[in-house]
Amino acid sequence: MSFIVLPAALPDIRAIYDVWFASFKGQLIVDLLYPDTNIDDEAFRKAHAEGTLGYWKGLTMEHTFKCVDLETGRIAGMATWQVYWRERTTEERAKPWIGWLEGAQRERAEAFLGQLWEKHCHTVAVHPDYQGKGVGKKLVQWGLGMSEELKLPIYLESTVEGVPLYERTGFQKLKEGITLTPAVTHMKEDIEAPLMVKMPASAGGMAFEEWASGRYQKQ
Repeated sequence: MSFIVLPAALPDIRAIYDVWFASFKGQLIVDLLYPDTNIDDEAFRKAHAEGTLGYWKGLTMEHTFKCVDLETGRIAGMATWQVYWRERTTEERAKPWIGWLEGAQRERAEAFLGQLWEKHCHTVAVHPDYQGKGVGKKLVQWGLGMSEELKLPIYLESTVEGVPLYERTGFQKLKEGITLTPAVTHMKEDIEAPLMVKMPASAGGMAFEEWASGRYQKQ
């Protein structure tokens, strides 16, 4: 199979999120963001696509990409990157809006996303039909190239399952991590989410902690 990574266009929204929902079906993030929802329901998916269209129109520093199977034209994977090539405005630093939830469900989702939002994470999702075929690596490589051009680190939160992919592409775990508590997840035990980083060659071997410390001291 041959694949190519391209910027996602507005007409791709439904197919992009077909991949996302298929990739994360049954996992915690779907339960947190869409509790008590049949994610295969056509009415829900139509409303989700319309909401995503409105969200995309307001983006300034977030970019979504698709990995396309050149033989079939099918979207095999997707990735969302926040590229901070300049300082963000106050509006851009605002936490994500979860207006489709209310009450305790909204508080739970915001507590979960709030921790990730502060870590400037991105999303990589590969459709189950294409997992293990190098799609995830191709999507990550786009970010690696951008990191080198901007001379900035890539900083992300990973699932435990995603760690091998990132380690194969040069990422390292940080000492700190995110702990998702039962109050947020409704699981019996804490869930650890590793934080990982890939420094650009221009850092000259500098550790992320040293780079971040020096950056914030200058501000």
